[in-house]
Amino acid sequence: MTWRSFFRDLKYIVAGGASFAAIDGLFGLASIRLNAGHVGPITTWPMHLSVPAALLVVEFLNYWQHRWSHELSGNFGSFLWKSHAAHHLPEQVYVLMHPASHPINGFIVRALVTLLPLYYLGASPETVLLFSTVITFQALISHGNVDIHTGWVNYLFVGTELHRFHHSSNLAESKNYAVTLSFLDIIFGTFCYRPGSLPKRLGVVDPRAYPKSNEFWKVMKLPFEGEFQPRTKLAGLKHRSEILNFFRNLHEIFRLDE
Repeated sequence: MTWRSFFRDLKYIVAGGASFAAIDGLFGLASIRLNAGHVGPITTWPMHLSVPAALLVVEFLNYWQHRWSHELSGNFGSFLWKSHAAHHLPEQVYVLMHPASHPINGFIVRALVTLLPLYYLGASPETVLLFSTVITFQALISHGNVDIHTGWVNYLFVGTELHRFHHSSNLAESKNYAVTLSFLDIIFGTFCYRPGSLPKRLGVVDPRAYPKSNEFWKVMKLPFEGEFQPRTKLAGLKHRSEILNFFRNLHEIFRLDE
C-alpha cells in the first residue's frame, strides 16, 4: 500500500460508508414499521440453527449474484460487471481496498441479497448481529495481505489463499465466487485452490480498457457507459438445475416450510 493508494481507498471508504449508511437506514426504518408481529421460518429457531441457516441462504444468493456479475452475458450481465468492476481494478488485495466498490453493487449486495432475505427469513436481532459479525470478520480475513495457509479449512471457508485467485487477472483461475462459504464453489464447480502458489498478476485482464482505480469519478460512471463485457462468459443459465437441486436439498435439511 502507498499513500496514493491510501487516498484512493479513502474515497471508496467514504462513498461506501455513505451508501451503506443510507441503505441500512432506509431498510432499518422500514423493518421497524414492518417487523411488528412479523414471523419468518427461522424466527423461533435457537441461535445455533438460525445463524447457520441465515448464512447459508444469504451466501447462496450472494454466490450467484457475484458469479453473474462476472459471467452473465447480455446487457444485464454487462451492467452487473461494470457495477462490480471497481472492486477488481486495484492490483493488490489488502484490507483497506475491501470497500473499493460501486454504490450500485453495494445496494445489490447489502439490500437485495442480504437485508431482504434476512427479513423474509424472520431473523431475530440477535441472529442478524451474529450473522453480520461473522461475514464482516470473514471479509477482513479474505482481503488480508498476509500469507496465511489454512489447509483443509479452505474447503469450508474463504480465506486469503482462495480470494487472491478470485482477484487474478487470469480468467482460468479467477473463480471462487463465494464470499464466506467456499464449499458453494465446490458444489457449483468454481473452486480454485492451488496450495503454495500465487496468481502472477491481480486485477482485470486488460487494464487499458478501464479507468485507473484512483480515477474515482470515471469508475463511478462505468455502469452507465461503454461496452465492458463480463470477465468470463456464462453460456446461458446452464446451472439452473444445480440451483434447483440446491434448494431441494436446503428444504430437506432445514424444512423451511415448517
